[in-house]
Amino acid sequence: MIWIIVILLIVIGLLLLEIYDLCKTNKSKQFAMRTLLQVQSQNGAYNYSEYELGMWQGMENMLAKFEDRKPTYQDITKVDFINSYKNR
Repeated sequence: MIWIIVILLIVIGLLLLEIYDLCKTNKSKQFAMRTLLQVQSQNGAYNYSEYELGMWQGMENMLAKFEDRKPTYQDITKVDFINSYKNR
């Protein structure tokens, strides 16, 4: 099960790189980053595990740096994780 998730994350990462490379203007890059952040911020994505929350935090950091603003991170103590090492 864990290998399927790892392979999916690698494939998604490669696709994200391709999408980012296709973006030529700053506006299209910002749109792509915002779309990725919106997907990762869905219930069941960011709160699946600590790793996925880190992915969301990284995407927020990426977009904030691009938009020249301060990132707004989730507080890890307030997130109710679906799949966590603490629950095992």
